[in-house]
Amino acid sequence: MSVAIVSGSSRSDGNTRKLVNVISSHLDINNIYDLSDYTIGYFDYDFQNQHDDFIRLIKELLTFDELIIVSPVYWYTISGQLKTFFDRFTDLINLHKDLGRQLRGKKLSFISCGYDKKMHKSLDTPIRLTCGYLGIEYKGHFYSSIRNEEISEAGEQKIKKSIDKLMQVIPLPYL
Repeated sequence: MSVAIVSGSSRSDGNTRKLVNVISSHLDINNIYDLSDYTIGYFDYDFQNQHDDFIRLIKELLTFDELIIVSPVYWYTISGQLKTFFDRFTDLINLHKDLGRQLRGKKLSFISCGYDKKMHKSLDTPIRLTCGYLGIEYKGHFYSSIRNEEISEAGEQKIKKSIDKLMQVIPLPYL
């Protein structure tokens, strides 16, 4: 099974990247896509952004069986980069239906990080529901608290254990 990581953060070298590094080394994943490396315009009803990087990136991501989406928590929700990325899925429903249909049957896990010790359970609701709508198998969400810009050895072990559990989970039917 081929797996890619999609990271959406305002800082490409911040805490989210530290988390991505733990994930990628633990699961031996070399396919990392930092949304900051791409120009992806906001969704608009006139589809004026067709010459940005979104479709090119989607075509690349469709070559993988599974995606791990990683985001920092900004103001109790996902990053703006990741929100814009998901908003553009509307292009795949309306304008590029052939690509949108290829999402069906893919797998997706969501991993987030932030300063708070615990994250509210509703953080993953938009991603979970989007997966259900598009026929993507949503495997679940894991949150990691990262404080003082460091991941301790104990924290890294906890992350690895949670990642292993997340990667093996059998999803429940969508409600």
